[in-house]
Amino acid sequence: GGKKKGPSYHSLGDHTESIEIQYDPKTTSYSQMLKLFWRNHDPTRCASRQYMSAIFYHNSEQKKLAEDSKEEEQKKLSRKIVTKIAPAETFYDAENYHQKYLLRQQRDILTAMNLT
Repeated sequence: GGKKKGPSYHSLGDHTESIEIQYDPKTTSYSQMLKLFWRNHDPTRCASRQYMSAIFYHNSEQKKLAEDSKEEEQKKLSRKIVTKIAPAETFYDAENYHQKYLLRQQRDILTAMNLT
């Protein structure tokens, strides 16, 4: 989320670095995606806007599921969850050299997927 048109890594403006996930609802659900989200990072860690924890939703059903999942996760934690839940706006792809940055650090996975 952010208002600057055409942000880049060196000129991010008020945007947050995020990923856009496309998934097949016949294979998995939005709720399952939310479970993965909560399980794979610390939602209580305060960070700058660039790196803040956020869930961007596309409709009222996703908003409710995100809010409900946040409430459930909060029950498990002693520290306050700081994850922002906000409507999805225009998504801007990062520059090519930032694409799949973490995946590129995993040479064994890249090799197994014949991506080297």
